[in-house]
Amino acid sequence: LKTGVLTVTLSNRGGEVVSAELAKFRGADEERALQLVRKDAPFAGRTLVYDPVDPFLARAAAALHETTVEEGAKGTVVRFRYREADGQGLVRTYTFGTGYLLGLKVEREGGSGRPVGVVLGPGIGNPSKAELENRYTKPGSSVTLSASRSVSRKAKDGLKEPVPVGAGLIAAGLEDNYFVSAFLPGAAESVTLRPVSLAVAPAPATGGVPATAAEPLAETEVVVSGAGALETGLYFGPKDIDVLRAVRPGMEKLIDYGWFAIVVSPLLWLLKQFHAAIPNWGVAIILATVVIKIVLFPLTWKQLVSMKKMSALQPKIEAIRQKWTPKLKTDPQARVKMNEETMSLYRSEKVNPAGGCLPLLLQMPILIAFYNLLSHAIDLRHAPFALWIQDLSAKDPWYVTPILMTLTMWLQQQMMPATGDATTRKVMG
Repeated sequence: LKTGVLTVTLSNRGGEVVSAELAKFRGADEERALQLVRKDAPFAGRTLVYDPVDPFLARAAAALHETTVEEGAKGTVVRFRYREADGQGLVRTYTFGTGYLLGLKVEREGGSGRPVGVVLGPGIGNPSKAELENRYTKPGSSVTLSASRSVSRKAKDGLKEPVPVGAGLIAAGLEDNYFVSAFLPGAAESVTLRPVSLAVAPAPATGGVPATAAEPLAETEVVVSGAGALETGLYFGPKDIDVLRAVRPGMEKLIDYGWFAIVVSPLLWLLKQFHAAIPNWGVAIILATVVIKIVLFPLTWKQLVSMKKMSALQPKIEAIRQKWTPKLKTDPQARVKMNEETMSLYRSEKVNPAGGCLPLLLQMPILIAFYNLLSHAIDLRHAPFALWIQDLSAKDPWYVTPILMTLTMWLQQQMMPATGDATTRKVMG
C-alpha cells in the first residue's frame, strides 16, 4: 500500500507489517528508500505482531488470514480475518490515507472481552555501524508522550522488566534521532514497555580458536492493548516539527530540543528563510549564525567593555592583594578587609565584577537552542554543503572543521582583554 510518502507491505500471516519505507528519505547507504522495519539478524524483519503472551494471539500471529482490500471515502481499507473452530476470531483493519499516519483497529470475537495486544518493534530502521556508534543517533530508544505533553525516554537496553505506562497517552513508540515509529492510542488503550533479549549468533571458529557465544542483544518493544478490541493510530515517519504538529497536537515534543525549546521555533524559521533564498543548508547555517551574532552584539560589546575595565583595574587590585596577603595568616579579619577594599574600588570606578559573565549567561540559551536545533534537524540529514562535506549530519571525515574551530577559538582568546593575575592569564592563554 502506498500513501505518497509511505509504502507499507503487509503479510497475510498475522496481518503484520513487514516493510515500511519512506519515499522522501534514503537509508544509510543513500541508495534505497529508508526502511523503518528492522531487517538485519537477529531481528525478525516484521512488526505489529500480535502479543504472543496470549496463547490464542500467538496462534493467530502464526496463521494465514483471509484478506480483503477496499477503497473507501477515507482511503484504502485492508482487513485480515482469522477464526478458530471454537468461535474465537480476530479482525485486524488498517486504514491508509495520504500521509505518514495509518489507522489500526483489532477486534477479538468470541473472547468475552479478553485482552488483545499488538507489539511494535523491537528496533527501528536499519542503522549503519557508524550510526550505531553515534551517540546522537540512539536507534531503538523508547519514547512516550503523556497527555500533559511530558516526554519520557529510555535507552533500548534501559529496561530490566516490563513497565506499564497506562492509558491516555498522545504517543508511544521507538525512535532514533530523526525518525519515529509510534502508536497514537485512543483513550481506552493501555501501553506497556517491555524488554526483549535477542539471541545473537556465535562468532565462527577461526585459526583453531573455538566459536564463542555472543552476548544477547537487549532491545525494547512497545505493546498496546485493549479489552476485547483496540483502536490506535500508527505513525511511521520523520521527526519533522511541522509534520508532527499536523498529525496530532503535542507530537512535536517528540523532538528533543532540550530546556530552551521555546527559542527553537524562531531560529528554525530563520534557518528556513535563508534556505528558501539559498538552497544550501550549510550556507543557511552560516547566515543564521551571522544574524545571531549581530543580535547578540550589544551583549558581547558590554562583556568586552566590562572586561576591558577590569583589565585596567588589575594593577590597583594587585596592589590591594599585595597589601593584605602578608597579613592573612596573622589577622583573621584580613581577608574580609581585603574584600571590602576591593569592592570599594569597584564602586568608586563604577565597575561590575560580574559584568563580563552576565552577558555570556544571557547568550547561552540562544546558543544552546541553536545547537540542539542543528543536532535534531532532519533537513540536515544527508544534506551536502560543499567540497568534502557532503553530509551535514555526519562528522567531518577529514577533521578539517574541528581543527579550524580550535584555531579560531584560540585566536578569539588571544583577542580578549587580559584579566586576572599573571598565573590566571597564563592558564587561560
